[in-house]
Amino acid sequence: QSRVRMLTDFFSKASDRIKDAFRVPVPCGCMSAYVMDQPHWALFQLNKHTAKVQSDLRDFAQLNSLLDALKHTLINLDVTTIGAPVKQFSSLASERLARLNKV
Repeated sequence: QSRVRMLTDFFSKASDRIKDAFRVPVPCGCMSAYVMDQPHWALFQLNKHTAKVQSDLRDFAQLNSLLDALKHTLINLDVTTIGAPVKQFSSLASERLARLNKV
């Protein structure tokens, strides 16, 4: 399992864990409605930062998949396929450079 996947799993479960951390203990259960109507400032901040990290991880996953595709393309690149167009471009460019030198 990749590290990005592990982080994504961790942060997807984080919001429930954060709520559990601020849950009213059992003996004070009768105050639960009052406490949850006025959540602690830290609860808002932790949820905000968790959402930001999840967004950043999604962006990073897209970049990671793009880089993987590029890696596979470069590894599987057939040099003979691009050899002829590169030689053609080189010859055309050298002719034009020669004309520039004469002017």
